[in-house]
Amino acid sequence: MAIELLEKVENFFLNILKKIGLGFLAKIYEDHREGMRYIVFGALATLVNIVFSSLFYYFVFKTLPEKSRSDLSNAVGIGLAMAFAYVTNKLFVFDSKTEGIKALLKEMASFIGCRLITAVVEILMMRVTVVYWELNYVLMKIVTNIVVMILNFIFSKIFIFKKGANKDEEKNS
Repeated sequence: MAIELLEKVENFFLNILKKIGLGFLAKIYEDHREGMRYIVFGALATLVNIVFSSLFYYFVFKTLPEKSRSDLSNAVGIGLAMAFAYVTNKLFVFDSKTEGIKALLKEMASFIGCRLITAVVEILMMRVTVVYWELNYVLMKIVTNIVVMILNFIFSKIFIFKKGANKDEEKNS
């Protein structure tokens, strides 16, 4: 049901693009729908990450030493973005269908495992750029999240939300 609602919203905006003479953009979106959805929901997950980590950095953990403040704020933002990204990637981007709890848990474990790898990349990049190089927190959070989004797409496409893999693995178990 969620995917049908998303498709209606997409078609509404694609029709608007066509009516205002930007049909070529609608065609690009239609030809690369999965990647475009990943960009849209990845941007939203990035926004969740940036907003919550910044709130925690500037308000909640403001009295902590810089290293702890940066690391803890990043952990909060990453955790919330990870939860948001799993749900939206499963439902809207990759339209993943898992049959049975075993397949679902395997998919979730793969997702969390890959995201933990990119979380370490993000935390290390933020520590170097913000703590050691003293660059702007929000700007570096944006730059870092672009790198992380690319890595996450590759991991999601190759290792996590493989079309048909979960059903086949569940049947063979």
